Amino acid sequence: MLEALSIIMYLLCMVIFPIYLGVMTILQQRRTSACVNATCCGNYEYIIKCVKCYMPEFVYTINGKTYNSRSSQIMNKPYHEDTCYKIYVNPTMPSEFVLEKGIPIGGYIIVGIGFIFFVLFLFSEM
Repeated sequence: MLEALSIIMYLLCMVIFPIYLGVMTILQQRRTSACVNATCCGNYEYIIKCVKCYMPEFVYTINGKTYNSRSSQIMNKPYHEDTCYKIYVNPTMPSEFVLEKGIPIGGYIIVGIGFIFFVLFLFSEM
């Protein structure tokens, strides 16, 4: 029983969760195609392992509706309040946006790590 629970926890934490996070990061970059001007209205500040991090919050209008959303991306520097920035919004779900477009290398790395742990699991069971 304990061994089965250990296997399930390993697969959840080391395989499924990293692959899920990586795929969500990759898909978020692909879905956000509309470039809009947004005004920073503040930064959510928090500390991770003695390092200050920021999640900027933006106000922007798309399709005649105004949105106020906090970024899901963690930044090492705060964005300047009341300054206009270009962000990339998901047209079908305008509350989802990214600050910078590009190849989501981090997403691919996380997916790769999940697959590496899955292969290690398979070989350890043989």
